[in-house]
Amino acid sequence: ADEEINKNNERTIPERGENLNLLQSICTIDFWLLFFVSACGMGSGLATVNNVSQIGESFGYSTIATSTLTFLWSIWNFIGRFGSGFVSDYFLHAQGWSRPLFITITLATMSIGHAVIASGLPGALYAGLVLVGIGYGSQWSLMPTIVSEIFGPATYGSNI
Repeated sequence: ADEEINKNNERTIPERGENLNLLQSICTIDFWLLFFVSACGMGSGLATVNNVSQIGESFGYSTIATSTLTFLWSIWNFIGRFGSGFVSDYFLHAQGWSRPLFITITLATMSIGHAVIASGLPGALYAGLVLVGIGYGSQWSLMPTIVSEIFGPATYGSNI
């Protein structure tokens, strides 16, 4: 029942949104694109939060300021997780925008945030961490929904 068999006993490739099991999902380009996006986006966000105190120290921020940076990143991470689901759902139904488009926007936001952090300008670390926090949180909110939409909700547990 995982793959349909047509009249000539040939296996057909399931369409997007059909319930693909894990092995069928791995054989699609969508799986590998999502894997690459998730590895790059979530990996860079995780590296940023893990090293925010070292980044702050290297820019000359005090211990209190680096604690504030971690707090700031955490708050915007929450806002990204909470808000991206609502925003993507609104634009999906109102404008017809796809959720993978929001992953692209999220990665662009994170890239800008990393560039702002790397600039080393005074106060840039605060602005950059806000952008990276929003992007990182948004990915955690959007990725499960995208997996469900592309590979089907019945096999969601094994595909995520």
